[in-house]
Amino acid sequence: MLIGIGGATLSGKTTITLKLCEELLKRGFRVGIVLEFAETVAKEMGYSKIEEVRRNPKKYSQFELEILFRKVTLEERLKERFDFVISDTTPAEVILIL
Repeated sequence: MLIGIGGATLSGKTTITLKLCEELLKRGFRVGIVLEFAETVAKEMGYSKIEEVRRNPKKYSQFELEILFRKVTLEERLKERFDFVISDTTPAEVILIL
């Protein structure tokens, strides 16, 4: 089962993800976690901060699509191996998934 945790930056998505993972592990489930890729992708694109990517609309679209592609790919792989996969998801990614 895939569980997506959505919310704004610094809203506690990762904290909730980790707490939920801890609880599911206590109950004997196998749990995979997909955390944010944004900083990694920004650095790979040559930016030191995510805010720098946001200033360039064309690059920002590519940036968001790359993050989405990586998350979905990893989520699909993890769903094969774990009972639950918890994905720390940002609002832009939620919009793209819908």
